Amino acid sequence: MFKKIFVPLDGTPESEPALEAAADVATLCGSEVVLGRVLFAPESLSNRLQHLVLSNQTAIEEHPACDYVEQQAARLRSRGLVVHTALLHDHSVEAGLDHLLEMEQPQLIVMTAHRKEGLRRHLAAAVSDHLIATAGCPVLVTGERALHQPHFQHTAAVSSRYRNK
Repeated sequence: MFKKIFVPLDGTPESEPALEAAADVATLCGSEVVLGRVLFAPESLSNRLQHLVLSNQTAIEEHPACDYVEQQAARLRSRGLVVHTALLHDHSVEAGLDHLLEMEQPQLIVMTAHRKEGLRRHLAAAVSDHLIATAGCPVLVTGERALHQPHFQHTAAVSSRYRNK
């Protein structure tokens, strides 16, 4: 049913419950798992960095975020899952995720909605809301925020584009 599952990570331990949910679904469905991370770069640098990354993969492989994503991938691989990673520099997380989703074409997105303080909380909510609204596939939201929000409990939020297919 789900050949490819995409898990966006933000580098925090709070985003990791999505890994367990994705691993469970992948095990049941025989799915490939893609762990994605968008590295923020101001718009003025984003195009230069994107060109650099495309022409020299070493630039992104040396970023500490790559180590984090690879560690998470290794955890899932140790469970016998097929996992690969996708990291991208972009001027906004939403635009970067859109680009990664376009490249990866997953059939399911599994993400964590977690509590953050202040501006980080609003940015995290904006990302999950963006994916739910624009993804061309189902979005399963898990994590602390999901457990404490009645409308998230035991639900898979499905994007409007997916419902219209």
